Amino acid sequence: MQGATFENLVDALKPMLAEYFQQSDDQAEARTYKSIWETAQDITSDMTSEEIAQLPSAGAEQHDHYIYGTPKRAL
Repeated sequence: MQGATFENLVDALKPMLAEYFQQSDDQAEARTYKSIWETAQDITSDMTSEEIAQLPSAGAEQHDHYIYGTPKRAL
């Protein structure tokens, strides 16, 4: 498009950009995300009840213990 004005270039690009953004929107709508509960269920689905019983029940309150090995705090 040598010699074309800026407006002509913009007019030529508009349909291409519209198609590109429409494809991006369609792809974004096609993505699905799992909730944290679904992800946790996927992770634990093949665990036995004994393994699940060994998981920390106070993980959030005692995160320093589980991450850094500090003594557990009294709750």
